[in-house]
Order: sequence, then C-alpha cells, then structure tokens
Amino acid sequence: MAEGVFIFLYPLVFLTSLAGYVPQIFNLIHVKTAASSMALSSWFIWLAASLISLGYGITSLHDMMFCLVAGMNAAAQIVVILLVLYRRDQLAFIFGRQILSEVPANYIQAAPAE
Repeated sequence: MAEGVFIFLYPLVFLTSLAGYVPQIFNLIHVKTAASSMALSSWFIWLAASLISLGYGITSLHDMMFCLVAGMNAAAQIVVILLVLYRRDQLAFIFGRQILSEVPANYIQAAPAE
C-alpha cells in the first residue's frame, strides 16, 4: 500500500521543485541587473548533488523515474546557473566576448602586423 502511494507521489517531487525553479528563471529572464543577489556557489552545490544522484540512479538503482527526476532537476539548475552567468556577463569567458554590455573603450586589440 505505502509503496504504491510513493510510486504515485515521487513524480511530484520534480513538479514541486519546478514551482521553485520557474519564478527564479522568469525573474532572471526579465531582470536587467547583474543578478548579484543569486549565490552561484549554492546553485553549483545543488547541481553537483543532482548530478551525483543521477549518476547513482543510472549506475546503481537502474530506476527510470528516479533518473528522470534527478536529470530534470539538474537541467533546471543548469538553466538557472547559465542565466545568472548571462546576467553577470560572465559567459564572455566561455564565448570570448561580452554579451550584454558594450566592449569597454579601453579594450582595443592591436591590429595584426602585416
């Protein structure tokens, strides 16, 4: 009896989590500031925990529902992390250029010698 209840309830874990992710994601999409109040270290810790859970589910549990929930949590956490990095204009490290702001006036690359 109890097992059947938890099998039914477990997919609701992600839906409950999604209720927390969606406002963060919408806020990060619409805000025009650097999102400096978001603690990236916490998000990276939560992402690491989700990825470890996903790995455990794949290699040890072989439980598709567990893996699905852990994977969807990790995906939502990655979205939040990327949006924070985007808002802080720190994706320039990855893409080699600034995304949100103009290139500073003092940033002039020397022309290659001909």
